Amino acid sequence: MEYYASPFPHPKHIERYVQLYPHAAEIIFTEFKKQSEHRRELEKRVVPEKLKNARTGIYVQALYVVVSGASTILTALFTPPWVPVTLAAMYCASTVAIYMYGKKKQSDEIRSKQ
Repeated sequence: MEYYASPFPHPKHIERYVQLYPHAAEIIFTEFKKQSEHRRELEKRVVPEKLKNARTGIYVQALYVVVSGASTILTALFTPPWVPVTLAAMYCASTVAIYMYGKKKQSDEIRSKQ
């Protein structure tokens, strides 16, 4: 049994294609080159956009932490002690939930590409 791994058809298959259609090998390699160029062009646009989105997410999360911390401190000054403790627990739980949701989404995306 023979094992062959390549983005191109096996050389024996290419020979058969050429027998049926003389320019088959040229078409196969030209299309492969076009597809590779197209993929690289997409990556040039998609990767920076994903980085921008990740950076925006970090800024929004940092703002959320600052606002939630400030509101917890202000609440601690004017309410019974159980109120800021409850708020802090809710803020922490929501931060962890958002993080876990993002990781799951990222993991699902990676799994779908495999």
